[in-house]
Amino acid sequence: MGRFIAHDLALDLVRALGRVLPRVTRKDKDLSRQLKRSAASVVLNLAEGASSDYGNRQARYANAAGSAKETQSALIVAQAWGYIADPELLDLADRLTAITYRLAHGHGYPAPESASVSEPESGPEPEPVPEPEPEPDPTD
Repeated sequence: MGRFIAHDLALDLVRALGRVLPRVTRKDKDLSRQLKRSAASVVLNLAEGASSDYGNRQARYANAAGSAKETQSALIVAQAWGYIADPELLDLADRLTAITYRLAHGHGYPAPESASVSEPESGPEPEPVPEPEPEPDPTD
């Protein structure tokens, strides 16, 4: 199996959260625990989904997408309350939320036989639309 970019991205977010969780914990232990659980859930559900049959894979990817959205929302709350100010962390959470949504809903990713996700596949280039010919001048 190749690199699983969604899983790598989720681990990057967990590592980045390690920098801000102590600040969040000092201000709000409940939010910190929820943030920690939801971020770990993304990683764990992606890993489980990558090794599951198709039906279970989609369910795990849907769980990962929900947990990614929860993590993103918890970071937005932490920022709104002034606990953190880290736009790169929020950007990472945005990207993770988007990729897990696409995994859960099958938008542009490989067939179920492959759990490796890199970039959405693009189709053939559309053919150019020819310019319309000018109308003949009736005075000629």
